[in-house]
Amino acid sequence: MESKSFIRRSNRIAKQVPLVVRWQPPGRDIEDDPAQTVLLSKHGCSFTCPVPLKLGSQVYVLDPARGKGARARVVYRGLARAGQEATVAVEFPDTADFWNQSFLAQPH
Repeated sequence: MESKSFIRRSNRIAKQVPLVVRWQPPGRDIEDDPAQTVLLSKHGCSFTCPVPLKLGSQVYVLDPARGKGARARVVYRGLARAGQEATVAVEFPDTADFWNQSFLAQPH
């Protein structure tokens, strides 16, 4: 649940973009797994994926269609229901233009 004092840093755009999430499970080699965005924002995105990404973990998000990638941090992980993929939200700490889109700031 969001607190009333929480203010989003940018608008969200509902858009499905196929991604690859690169991550390293504990004690294993790096894996590349498919994901599909749900929402884009200037500072990150949310996506569905089949992998058990943990809150706070570092991942690398790749957009193969544009040949672009960025380091990201998991800031939300929803619980997956049986037979469904989990929803994950990440923020991009090093870039504000990953999506090459205009995100107008919401009024306060």
